[in-house]
Amino acid sequence: MVIDQDDRIYCRAGSKDDLEVFTSTEFPELLELHMDFGKVDETGLVLKSAPKLSFLTLAHVKDMNFFKNTWNSLKKLHVQSCSGIFSLENAILPNLEILTIDVSSDRCGATEINNCTFPKLLKLEVTGGDEANGFFENFVAPNLESFSSEMHISNLDLSKSSSNLKSLNSWNVRSLRLGAPEKLKELNLRGDCLEDLTFDTRVSLK
Repeated sequence: MVIDQDDRIYCRAGSKDDLEVFTSTEFPELLELHMDFGKVDETGLVLKSAPKLSFLTLAHVKDMNFFKNTWNSLKKLHVQSCSGIFSLENAILPNLEILTIDVSSDRCGATEINNCTFPKLLKLEVTGGDEANGFFENFVAPNLESFSSEMHISNLDLSKSSSNLKSLNSWNVRSLRLGAPEKLKELNLRGDCLEDLTFDTRVSLK
């Protein structure tokens, strides 16, 4: 583990013991954390309170349970180099503005966002390989402006996240529900698997 400043930490977990030491420490002034879990399984461990943490970059992480005590303060979350499935479930991140997830390091990777609420989210970007899959259910982000995906998505329901949506770029979505995207200016759907596109109101692209 390398600590550059009191308010910024860069670290890589070498063992479960490393994580246990890390989770036993409080970080009252921490603003920014870049953490690589490597091959260490973080299941069952939770970081103590870091009330000022606003920027989090993660590598080789499975889910966000390790950081559930920081959900209220996060503004930017970047998840990269995931292997397998990255899931975020039953979460409310009230101040998150930017969320990017990359599972392209694993050819069979997947992203799952289920029963989550992001009241201030502006940008969501998910990236994967040719065989990666995305699952988005009960996803609420009323201020979302930009959504971008590079993976197979069977059902993308943005009906509760489209009132402020301005840009939607997606690849290989089978079913898309957009709700009432009255501010939508860019709609770019690539691939040849789209079977169902539903709007709750008439849309005019400018």
